[in-house]
Amino acid sequence: MRVIIRIPSRRRPAPGRPPLERLLQDDSGALYGEAQPLPAPHELFYWVLGGMLLLFLLAGALIQPWWKSSPPPATIALEAVGRDGRILIRWDPTEEAVRQARRAFIEIRDGGTETLLECGAECLAAGEIAYTPSSESVDVRIQLFLPDSASAVARTLYVGNKAPAGPKAVQP
Repeated sequence: MRVIIRIPSRRRPAPGRPPLERLLQDDSGALYGEAQPLPAPHELFYWVLGGMLLLFLLAGALIQPWWKSSPPPATIALEAVGRDGRILIRWDPTEEAVRQARRAFIEIRDGGTETLLECGAECLAAGEIAYTPSSESVDVRIQLFLPDSASAVARTLYVGNKAPAGPKAVQP
């Protein structure tokens, strides 16, 4: 068995054929496939940073439609006004949150006493309740329960004269 290996020599190409080096050159004379020098390290840093920034922006643009943003919390205007030894606890029945509420709890802290009232749709539509305080400071908190399982809360503090001695009354 005989093995013949042919090693190309540096002979001239056949007439009419360009040399191999000329085929691999571009118009500027540089050979195709030659290694190009890398940019300076600080230039490379800016290219990488720019690429990462572009990637984050693209990811944010793609994720944004699926990102669930919650609506702003519902607000309630609540006030406590003293009249004739009583406190009128008022809210605006035309507010969107009040109109949508199924029910509400009104928590009244009067000195050391705490009273919890449940208020239905009829009470909410009235827009006020009267309360006879037994101390000079009354803290009132209302919590509305909305149909979408959300709630809205408001709080106010009444500081005024204590009611004359007598039975304490709560009137819707």
